[in-house]
Amino acid sequence: MLFVAVVAVADSSNLTVQDLKKGRGQFLDTKDYFKEQFLKGRYEDGTEAKIKDYEIRNIFELDVVSYFKLGGYYDTDLKRELFKETDEYKQYETELKEMREDFKNSSFYYIHKLSDYYKLNYDLENSGFLYEIELYEGCYADFPGYINHGTLCIEYATKRFSQNKIDIRKRWGGSDYFYNQKIFLPVKDKRVALQIEEAGRDQVGVLFLFKINSTKDVKMLFSTHTFILTQTEAIYIVNTQTGEVYCKVL
Repeated sequence: MLFVAVVAVADSSNLTVQDLKKGRGQFLDTKDYFKEQFLKGRYEDGTEAKIKDYEIRNIFELDVVSYFKLGGYYDTDLKRELFKETDEYKQYETELKEMREDFKNSSFYYIHKLSDYYKLNYDLENSGFLYEIELYEGCYADFPGYINHGTLCIEYATKRFSQNKIDIRKRWGGSDYFYNQKIFLPVKDKRVALQIEEAGRDQVGVLFLFKINSTKDVKMLFSTHTFILTQTEAIYIVNTQTGEVYCKVL
């Protein structure tokens, strides 16, 4: 296995962030959408594994030449086509298939820390919290039913979030656009909601547990970006400083 086996999450009021992380690979957000993002985990022998977003794409697409950096040898379509007929290629392909199967059987987590720029106010009418993510247009791809976190696209019910294009020339000048995503997190228990509200955005985060479904290449303004599409297993609102789990959203 590429990553250690996932420990089952108990349905307990004493659940902590550390409990949710156990046995899962971590998606690391660089906060710079022009740089690659990557997953971090551990092999069964305890050694650390870091896999970049484009490497995940190569594994899922079974791109032997790209993953094993053989482009210098097989630099034309004809050479790559003939390479596919060799035992060496088949051995590499088998290795990638095993890695892809490991990925599909593995679980990952990502924590989105909420900015302290806004107050985290509870919506009494709709019983929940609303937060926003803005992405530069050169790094945003619209996948219906997914929250776009740069490279990582997390499955979420479309009715609970929306996105629209913002002309930032109205704010700072220039010629760029951003995409604004508004995500609603239902929290029915008002006592729990008060704890979240009082902790504020500087401490509160949204923890996503997910599996990787597929990858997709999209041609953007300046280059082609790889996006990772996930299947969401659970979503929690947590305290990123104390490790407390406030509630399960999904």
